[in-house]
Amino acid sequence: MDDWDNSTNFTFPFPVAVVNATRIFFPTESEEYLIALRVLVTVTCISSIIGSGAIILTYICFPDIRTLARQLLVNLSIADFTTALSILVGLLVFYDKLLDGNPSVGYQRACLAQGVFAVFATQSSILWTIAIAVYMFAIIVLKKPSVGKKVAVVSYVVCWGIPLVLTVWLAVDGFLGYETAATPGFCAIRGWSGGSSNPAERRNEVYPIVVGYEMWLYIAFIVLPVLYIAIKCHIKVKLTKVGGRTSLTLQSAVKTADRKLIFVPLLFMVLRVWSIVVDTATYYLPLEARAKYLHSYASAVFGALEGIGTSGQGAANGILFCLFTQIVRHKLLNAAKCVYCRNRCSNKGSYLLESETGLESDERDREEDGPTIFEDSVKSHARPLLNVSSG
Repeated sequence: MDDWDNSTNFTFPFPVAVVNATRIFFPTESEEYLIALRVLVTVTCISSIIGSGAIILTYICFPDIRTLARQLLVNLSIADFTTALSILVGLLVFYDKLLDGNPSVGYQRACLAQGVFAVFATQSSILWTIAIAVYMFAIIVLKKPSVGKKVAVVSYVVCWGIPLVLTVWLAVDGFLGYETAATPGFCAIRGWSGGSSNPAERRNEVYPIVVGYEMWLYIAFIVLPVLYIAIKCHIKVKLTKVGGRTSLTLQSAVKTADRKLIFVPLLFMVLRVWSIVVDTATYYLPLEARAKYLHSYASAVFGALEGIGTSGQGAANGILFCLFTQIVRHKLLNAAKCVYCRNRCSNKGSYLLESETGLESDERDREEDGPTIFEDSVKSHARPLLNVSSG
């Protein structure tokens, strides 16, 4: 790509790189950009590790929130944690520099190992997000807890098994590694990098990108909005029917859970859409258009957004399901108070603290057949509302 024909008539709607007499300088080649991008994605990875780690630790430390829905969320958080950690390792090891030129076999194997974990966890994260939506639909709309439990069991096979098979295939066929145009510095899936103009060769080299990653994103972008809109409409209809027969506390709790139904698919799509944008520009555009894109500042902007989106889901879920979930937030605050005031937090004191925040024992004794993933405190109160017959 060092030689560039300026006579082409194709125009790209962004500023392009500066050209001198010998070569073209990519915007993404500047040292300032690379440092800023690495720092930005590193901070995002650390935030995701903390966020997904918080979900996992709260599930372990607080037995009364160990519902089936939360269990599915923990599996998603494990995938997000692994994704962020593997990307962080790739950024800190500087594979883009170690693999430049004629790298040693050790560096190549290390890159392959990091790519295996990153790709496996990313695929699993997407599938677990879809599985949670299907589970919520079965519980809330279909009102069939038995179906929800079957969905949870099948999810373990699908959400861990399919990524495992795909990752092994990608690794064996040599489709995992480092590619400058595809990632901001870590090893992942390698696709067509513009070296061949033969359509047949291009299809073969783009195939791993589609099957190994993009196909699952497209499925998620279709399934998630449909299921969550159906759930939201169902809750709205039930809440309208019971109207004034419910308390203000119940209505407020249900509306809080209802608002989260908007943020779950919205956050996922906002974070993941940049991967589709970058892959489309990198692998699907014609040669001239692709070269224009790579020489534009758009590639730098979209590359940064992709790095944040790929590694940022754990942070978003941690905020949504820990800080913005009342029962978990109260428990974290109580735990912090107990650490700060160890002498005052006896068994009696802990009970008083939970009484003050409204977390009575009936919150602990609830069953596992309700929509707890969005608002754990809603479950015991919202069940009568959600079980109201349509008649």
